[in-house]
Amino acid sequence: MITLVKFMKNRQEDAPPNNKVISKTLGKTGVLSWEHINGQDEVPQAEEFWYVEIVKEKGSGTSRGVFMLRPIQKVPEKAKDGEPDIIHMIPGTYTTERQENTILLHPKILNYPEGLGPNWICSLTMRRKIMSKYKENGQYTVNSIIVVFDGATDWPREELPGKSAHDAGRSSLDMAPG
Repeated sequence: MITLVKFMKNRQEDAPPNNKVISKTLGKTGVLSWEHINGQDEVPQAEEFWYVEIVKEKGSGTSRGVFMLRPIQKVPEKAKDGEPDIIHMIPGTYTTERQENTILLHPKILNYPEGLGPNWICSLTMRRKIMSKYKENGQYTVNSIIVVFDGATDWPREELPGKSAHDAGRSSLDMAPG
């Protein structure tokens, strides 16, 4: 499954050298899968947005655990103001799909005008609103919200093992259990 995340500096002082950046975009912590980035020319840095493939979930079905991420492509900065070209989800612009403890958001608008996007991301406010719908007896029944990338870009789909150009963004949570 492919999604968009923002990386940030790992604030843990005892963080291993290979986990200096992490992502909290998905609800659970996302860390780089070093077996997938060895030899890559460019790797994510703090404050950068990247398309990633979720290659594995450790602690599946729990609120703890991590997503192992394989970086695919950095989101380029806009020429006008130097900010990344990111579009925040708003109600009505997506459909939802529940897979166990995860909510998948599928954007409805894939061809955005003027060549912008479709770099969709779910804001923290929106994530909280969606998660509040899945609360029973004071406990959340979902722990991750993932915007599934369904659009076309210029990065080669053949780099994604076992995925066709059509289904690269729509695959189910095909992750090994914790």
